[in-house]
Amino acid sequence: MAHFKTQFDELAKRTPALATGLRKLAANPKFRKGELGCNETYSVLSDRPVDKGVSQKIHETLSSTVTPFVTHGYRSGESVEDQPYPTRGQMGKFNKFMKELRFETTPVTPFSQWVSHKNYKLYIQALKKHISAHGGAMTTVMLDVFQSSYDQESVLTQKASAVMAAKLAAKSGVVIGFETGGAQYQANLMRQFCWLNVLLEGCPPNLASHSLTRSKWLNGLTIKTPAQQAFVFNTIASEIAKHYGWSDAEAEFIPWMPNNFHAGNHPEQDITTRLMLRAKLAVIPNFAWDPRYTDEHFSGWVDRQITLFSEEKKTLIQIRIKNAGQGSDWSADEIVKKVQVIRARFKKCGLEDPIIYIHNHEFNGQAAHIGAEALIRCQAMGYRLLVVDSAPPGTSHNSNLIVSAALKMTPEEKSKLHQYNRGVKTLLDLTRRFNNSPATQIYQNPYSKMAGGTNSSDLADSVKLGIPVHEMSEAI
Repeated sequence: MAHFKTQFDELAKRTPALATGLRKLAANPKFRKGELGCNETYSVLSDRPVDKGVSQKIHETLSSTVTPFVTHGYRSGESVEDQPYPTRGQMGKFNKFMKELRFETTPVTPFSQWVSHKNYKLYIQALKKHISAHGGAMTTVMLDVFQSSYDQESVLTQKASAVMAAKLAAKSGVVIGFETGGAQYQANLMRQFCWLNVLLEGCPPNLASHSLTRSKWLNGLTIKTPAQQAFVFNTIASEIAKHYGWSDAEAEFIPWMPNNFHAGNHPEQDITTRLMLRAKLAVIPNFAWDPRYTDEHFSGWVDRQITLFSEEKKTLIQIRIKNAGQGSDWSADEIVKKVQVIRARFKKCGLEDPIIYIHNHEFNGQAAHIGAEALIRCQAMGYRLLVVDSAPPGTSHNSNLIVSAALKMTPEEKSKLHQYNRGVKTLLDLTRRFNNSPATQIYQNPYSKMAGGTNSSDLADSVKLGIPVHEMSEAI
């Protein structure tokens, strides 16, 4: 210590300024604790804060003003924080909604009663009465919304979507079905998951589950032989029966309602429909709408379906028209004309009015209004069994708020439909990372005549494979 003092005194004689600086540092409490940053040394030596440099001032300004604005937005939900997948905010909103949903009861519906009494004819009677009381109904097609304009592999949303539909959409009184399946099974097989689990998670306890089937292709890209199709359908029937606590031997129909269609409405469609009937699946034949088909073609197709069901000792009670896109020829006039043809063919065969389902996509904001007008006009001519597929507003399908405006609902039922839409919004936000809409909203063809739909899966896959999207759009 004495040696250090001697050396310091010598230093003070030669360079007094340096010695003074060392004394100031040694006396500084932060320095003694080892907390003084090297960039703070000069502020101690000069006995005053050092002026901030230009870069420091810019950083401080951005940190205190621009960063919070960009990250959090000037209002809730309007910022980059809501864009990545998935943010804490998005997951928080979803989890909060699902937690609140636990306290919602699951309403009794004609479908849940069917699950209990197992009598298909009683179910149809109750369903018709229920639909007629509202002047029509809707099927919620969120699966198609996810595939068309969000994430085509959004299978992880399936269970939550089904719960929201069962507890909220069903309480609207006007939602009587839940669409599932489609490309989800195929996507899951590609990822080596069990597609049957996906199918079962899309089977609510109180809403009919409608799964799209492409005839002999089923839900894949390769043709299946009749034997292969029969194996799949019998397996599905067995698993659905177990899911609802049934023995498949005791029922006329298993509570699962696939929509079966074929491009061009080819007679090969009937082979698949027949196999479904033999497996006791409550299949709904689908007419792939195209303005190029004549009225005679359509009438012939309806007659074919009536005959097919009769040959299998079944009564055709539900039928569906599937519009691949929207198109300039799609109108309330067209829907009403088709409804009149169907009713006439059924009446000629001594059958009661069937439940008729209508499916289309939304491109220009008019499709939902077309559906609503068709409902009103059908009501006026005494037909109150029209079901128009729909989804929450602003999606790829008919707005359920516009369509439901043509239906008879109580204030409580309307409130539950709004609540359902809010819940679905939290689900859609979770799929933003793999959002197809930037491609599909620009390149989908609103006048598509392809029976498979709007080609959104093709467009999304082209992005994944590095194929220019415009080339895919032009090819289809």
